[in-house]
Amino acid sequence: MEDLPPQILAQKLVTAFLEHENIVYPFIYPLFLLDTIEKVYTEDGYYVGRASPFEVFILNMVFAIASAYIAKFDWQL
Repeated sequence: MEDLPPQILAQKLVTAFLEHENIVYPFIYPLFLLDTIEKVYTEDGYYVGRASPFEVFILNMVFAIASAYIAKFDWQL
């Protein structure tokens, strides 16, 4: 879990993604994403040992896309 952001930050990133980027580029089903993030942060060892490669990829992509969106938004303020 050391590679992941703290849970509070992760939830903010997922919320930002779902409220902005997923509307424009709906490539992931929101309930799948929410279920995955729940498992990653509540079930010990899920991210490292039980998450599928797809779940890991999607979660990392969402974090990256949301981080870029937030950085762009902050830059314009």
